[in-house]
Amino acid sequence: MKHLITSLFCILPLLSHSQEARYDSLQNINPNNYTQLVGQTLFYPSGEIVVSNLFWSNKKGSIYKPRDVFAGYVMGNYSMNDAVLKKHFTIEKVISGSHSLLKTRIRENNEVVYINLDALFKSTQHPVMFVEGYIKKCRERFLNHALYVDKRKYNISLPQAHFIANSTIASIFCSSINVTTKQNYGGVLVLSDMTSPSSPVHLNVLDYLKAKISEGEADEIIRQAKIKQEIEAREAAEKKRIQDSIAVVKMQELQQKDSLALARMKEKYMRKTWYYKRRDWQYPRFEPIEVVDIQIHRDSTGNVSYPMTLKYKSTGRLNSHNAVIYPDGQCTFDMGFHNIPPEKEYPNVRHWKAVKDYRLVLGMNKQEVQLVWGMPTDINTSKGSWGVHEQWVYTSSFGGRTRYVYFKNGRLSAIQE
Repeated sequence: MKHLITSLFCILPLLSHSQEARYDSLQNINPNNYTQLVGQTLFYPSGEIVVSNLFWSNKKGSIYKPRDVFAGYVMGNYSMNDAVLKKHFTIEKVISGSHSLLKTRIRENNEVVYINLDALFKSTQHPVMFVEGYIKKCRERFLNHALYVDKRKYNISLPQAHFIANSTIASIFCSSINVTTKQNYGGVLVLSDMTSPSSPVHLNVLDYLKAKISEGEADEIIRQAKIKQEIEAREAAEKKRIQDSIAVVKMQELQQKDSLALARMKEKYMRKTWYYKRRDWQYPRFEPIEVVDIQIHRDSTGNVSYPMTLKYKSTGRLNSHNAVIYPDGQCTFDMGFHNIPPEKEYPNVRHWKAVKDYRLVLGMNKQEVQLVWGMPTDINTSKGSWGVHEQWVYTSSFGGRTRYVYFKNGRLSAIQE
């Protein structure tokens, strides 16, 4: 019997090497394949749990405590997270006995650690550790690939944006793979589609493998979808071509319409002398001006205006006016300007310099005063053998002082400001 045991110990390394060669890392760790894991590396991810009694520092069951760590780093029978999380455990030996163990060496610090298989397999629905090769294979197989899911086999809702071809099939693009642990579940390898930040999709690898459709079926769906897209693209292109043709015709019609309207404006307003007729300070009153240029502008909403360049004949100074034609046909330029010389419009004006300066001088007639100060708010008249006296009252609507002018026989005789 002693020789038989010795022979078995000699044969075990050869078996381990053979089993390692046969091991398919896409199957991950489970109670049926752990004996084939010698030479493989296990990864313990971060997440919600650190399993009790999982990591031993020796075969007797002492909880693993990393070297050179102060006492506060270890809580009860648990190794603190940083001691084991995100660490890689290379399996050197499978130990069978009352407690089946894996003798491992932590890659990050070269310490020997024993993994209690009972705790590994019985504490959660799925083991909390992953074979490093399994993670690598999953990355090669899924990362940066389009994945297709039969929603009838997948009980978690997927965003509508990821449906393709019909409502029973969805597609995601695996842009990242994360390894974590989940309370009462165990280790979870999550495939994530982050292409739409507002509605990211996360799939458990095990759930995806149950719900995935065959590549052939996916290819056929994609082929049909492409055919449909090509047909829709051709129809959209033809529709756009027609719309563009219509838009070109409309644009040409607008250009012709604008050219004709601009020609009419130039014919009506250019090569003539104009005078500003309104009583405000926007333009100098009674100064002869000439419209030297007219353009046309159509904004994004289709409204048309006519930017004008005005030139004062006496000084050569330029000014601008943006003319608009209202629906009733009235032009804003006509509301402010006309081509009647002031001498003809106001033949009774004798004090032209004072009127243009908005300044009153004694001896002015009523028309001249009106051109300077406007119409009074009130008129008081008295008649006698001495003639007719009038008092014009100008009351400010903005709370200013009241002003008065006085006429004697129709001529300005006094000013009271």
